[in-house]
Amino acid sequence: MRAESPVSPRGVDRRPRRNPAARQPTVVGALLAVAWARGTTDLVDQIGWFALAALTFAVGLGFRAER
Repeated sequence: MRAESPVSPRGVDRRPRRNPAARQPTVVGALLAVAWARGTTDLVDQIGWFALAALTFAVGLGFRAER
């Protein structure tokens, strides 16, 4: 029995595509981890880090919605 080719007879690639937005939670998680590691002594600084993480997440969702 022959193995099925990832390319159909019409030339359409049937391999699953990698989603670049799939790594977005990793980026947000890294930003949140940095914010948490810095401590909660400076509330304004923490709000800035969380806002940056939220903005990064929103941009990622925007790119995902475009497709």
